[in-house]
Amino acid sequence: MKQGVARKAPVQSFEREYNKAYIKLLTKAAANAAKQIDAYFFGEEGEDGELRVWYYGYMCND
Repeated sequence: MKQGVARKAPVQSFEREYNKAYIKLLTKAAANAAKQIDAYFFGEEGEDGELRVWYYGYMCND
């Protein structure tokens, strides 16, 4: 019986570390996606990006 309990701890520890690493990677991916969207909308140095030019062009033509 004690062997079964002893083996569970490393597996739970591994799962915990795996979950932490996975959440960290998801957080980085979300941050990178947000930066790409910002760059597309606002441009790299604050100028109007492609999406902003399209949006204002579309809205002003109505």
